[in-house]
Amino acid sequence: MKMMRVSKRKKERKRNWPKALVALVAMALFLTIVPAVVQADKSEDGLVTLPNGDHGKREVVYAKLDTAGAVEQVFVVNHFHPKTATTLTDYGDYDSVIQLTGDVSPTLDGSQVTMEGVEGRYFYQGNLNSTALPWHFDILYRFEGEERSAELLSGVTGKLEMEISISKNGAVNDVFFDHYALQIAIPVDPDRAVVEAATEGFLVSSAGTEQQLNYIILPGQDKTIRLVMDVNDFAMGQITFGGVLMSFDIDTLEMDDELEPIDELTDGIAEFADGTKDLKKGFAELKKAFIDIRDGGTQLVNSGYQLEQGVNELTAGAEQLLEEGQGLKTGSEQLLGGLSAIIANLPPEESLALPEMPNFDQETLQALAMLDPQLAGQIQGMLELFGSYAPMLSQYSELANALKGLEAGYKELHGGLGQYVDQGVGGVVGGLKGTETTPGLSMGLSRYVAGVSTFKKGLDDYYSSGLVEFSNGLDKLVDGAGTMRDETAGMKDKFEGKIEEMLDEFSHNDFNPVSFVSEKNQNVASVQFVFMTNEIPPVDTK
Repeated sequence: MKMMRVSKRKKERKRNWPKALVALVAMALFLTIVPAVVQADKSEDGLVTLPNGDHGKREVVYAKLDTAGAVEQVFVVNHFHPKTATTLTDYGDYDSVIQLTGDVSPTLDGSQVTMEGVEGRYFYQGNLNSTALPWHFDILYRFEGEERSAELLSGVTGKLEMEISISKNGAVNDVFFDHYALQIAIPVDPDRAVVEAATEGFLVSSAGTEQQLNYIILPGQDKTIRLVMDVNDFAMGQITFGGVLMSFDIDTLEMDDELEPIDELTDGIAEFADGTKDLKKGFAELKKAFIDIRDGGTQLVNSGYQLEQGVNELTAGAEQLLEEGQGLKTGSEQLLGGLSAIIANLPPEESLALPEMPNFDQETLQALAMLDPQLAGQIQGMLELFGSYAPMLSQYSELANALKGLEAGYKELHGGLGQYVDQGVGGVVGGLKGTETTPGLSMGLSRYVAGVSTFKKGLDDYYSSGLVEFSNGLDKLVDGAGTMRDETAGMKDKFEGKIEEMLDEFSHNDFNPVSFVSEKNQNVASVQFVFMTNEIPPVDTK
C-alpha cells in the first residue's frame, strides 16, 4: 500500500506553547471520541462522576452537507435516561419525529414532543425544519488551477486543490460558535491522492484502508484549510465535522516537573545579570589599562617628534660641518702647496757662501771713523751682519731638513684631514641622510615617527569607537540584564498564572449547556454536532 506523503513548507514563526497545549488537549479529546464534558464533579480518587439523573437530556445534532458545504438536511437525536417511568416533554421546530428505541412513540404537537411512561434509555429523532447551523461551511475545488464542481472530479488525474472555509453563522445562537470546538476529518485514499501541501496544524490518523487529516478549530475561530494533492483516478469519502463543548480542567500543580526548567532559567538569568556586573567591573579595569597604553603612545609620539627634530638638527649641523670641512681641506691643501713651493725654492747651501771681507781692526775703524763717520758706521754694521750670518749659514742645512720634515708631516695631517672630512663627517651625513636605495637615520626615524603616530591614532580610534561604544553597550547590557532579572523573577508563578488564564478561556467550568433545538428545553446535559458531506464517488460507482 502506498504511504501518503504530506509536505509542509518550513518557515520561521513565533511559537506560543500554552496555546499549543490547549490545541493538543482538545485534539486528544476528539481523537479518543470523548463526549463533551458536562457538569461533573471530581471525587477524591480523581474519578469524574457523570450526571445520569432522570431529567438530563443529551442532543446530538446531525447534518448532511453537499460536496460544496451547503446544508441539505438537519436532524437531532435526543437521548433521555429516566430511572423511573416518566412522561417526558421536549421542544423543537421539527417537521417530523421518529421513535428510535423503546415502546413509546413520540407525539409531535406544534413544537412540543410528548413521550408518556418512558423508563431507562430512550432515543428519538427529530427532523428539523431549519437547516441553519452555528457554522457556515464553504468547500471549493480547483483542478489544474481552475475552479471545478465536485460532481466533475470523479476519476480525474492531475493537480487538485481543496479549500474548506469555516465561519460563524450569525443567525444561530452564538453560544455554540463561541464555546464549541470543531474536529474536521478529511479522508484521503493513498491509492488515489498524495497530499503535497496542507495548512499547518493537522494530525494524520488511519481509518481502515484510508488515512485522515484531522484539524481542530477552537471555539470562536474562523478558519480556512487548504490542501494541495496529486490525484490519480480521484475519489474521496465523506468529510466529517464534529462539534463538542470545549471544556476541560488542568491542574498546573501537576505540571511542576515540566515547569521546573523555568525556575532554572530564572536562576540563570539572575546569574547572567550578576555576571554582567562583574564583566562591567573587569572592563573598567581593562579600559583604565588601555588609557595608560594610550597615554604611553602619546609620550612615545612626542618623544619621537623630539628625537626627529634632534636628528634633523644633527643632520643640518653635520652638513654644515662637512661644508666647512671641505673649506678646511682647501685651505690645508693651499698651505701644503705653499710649503712645498718654499722647499722647492730653497737655494743650494753652497750658493750661500759669504764673500771675503777685508780685515778691519779696531784702530783702522777708529781712524776711518775720524775720516768718515758714516762710512765707518756702515762698515761696522756689515761686520756685525757678517758675524751673525755665519752661524745662521751653518744651520741652513738643518733648517732645510726641518722644512722637508714639516712637509712630510703636514702631508699626513692633510691626508687625515681629508679622511676626517670625507669619510668621517661625510659618512655621518650619509648615515643621517641615506641614499636612494638605503634610507638613513633621518628617513628611518621619520618613518618610525609616522608609524608611531599611526599606531597612536589607531589607539585613539579604538578607544573612542571601540571601547567607549562597547562601554556604553555594556552599560545597557547591565541595565537590560537587571531589568530582565527583575521582570523574570517568579516567572514560573507568572507562567502558571498565564496558563491558567488561557485555559480558563476554554475551561467553561461554569457553562451550562443549552439546547440547540429550543430554548424551552431545560436540564440539558450535553449537545454534540456531527456533520458529514456527500462523497466524491469513484467513476465505476457513479
